[in-house]
Amino acid sequence: MEKIAFIKKHIKNRFVLSALFLLVWLTFFDEYNLFFQYRIRSEKKALLKELYLLKYQTYENTKFLNSLDDLEFLEKYAREKFLMKKTNEDVYIIE
Repeated sequence: MEKIAFIKKHIKNRFVLSALFLLVWLTFFDEYNLFFQYRIRSEKKALLKELYLLKYQTYENTKFLNSLDDLEFLEKYAREKFLMKKTNEDVYIIE
């Protein structure tokens, strides 16, 4: 009985009612409620993953472009990728 009286006493307090109303309002009815914030955070996490992936791809492409300065690598890449050959050479494709 004492607990019920304690709760009734605090519910009648206007500051507790105001705080409770504010908490409910911010949780469910506000433009930036908890569900919206959760969705925004998950989108942010996905975008950060994509950003790291794109940075890694940029790094790999830069490394590849820098390796194209080496003539031996350039010749090897042209032979493998574009099936280029020297004048007196035959190329056989084995798959």
